[in-house]
Amino acid sequence: TGDLCLHGDQGVEILGYNTLNALDIRLESNQLVKVNEYSKISGLDLELISNGSNSLSKSVIGQGNKIDVTNLLVESFDSASIASYAEINASESVKLISFGQGSASIAEKTSIVAQNYFQSAKLSSSLDQYVSIKVNSINISGTTCSIFSGTILEATEKFGSCFLLSYPNGLFVASIVTGK
Repeated sequence: TGDLCLHGDQGVEILGYNTLNALDIRLESNQLVKVNEYSKISGLDLELISNGSNSLSKSVIGQGNKIDVTNLLVESFDSASIASYAEINASESVKLISFGQGSASIAEKTSIVAQNYFQSAKLSSSLDQYVSIKVNSINISGTTCSIFSGTILEATEKFGSCFLLSYPNGLFVASIVTGK
């Protein structure tokens, strides 16, 4: 139950159906960084960082994962994503960041409970249908934003370009709840 740091030049993957408990967990590569499906991960900080500079740079929380941490960071150049049916509980923050030419996205029926949620992409930020995010503060930004049907965003404070009323590139069909 100490710290775990895995670095691989050609990618780092935690195979599916595993249980992992450590204080701080850092997975880092220039290419794919992924926690495969239906794993259970708990600890203080979980970081998936793909710091490459091309379309192979991807960070992914796989389908059906159960994550229970203090802070979660999913960051990459190309795409940062959380797959469907994931359950994420973070006592402090969840950050999903694509800093290059890709997207930051959450797939359908994923739930996130945290104090703060931050999602940013140079290009596209999206929340698929039936995503549920319950936080105190939410910040979602991107050149284009898509928030699909049945999505519930419960937050006391909303920030970011995806919440601007004058935003020309957004598709909004979510139930956005302010306050608690």
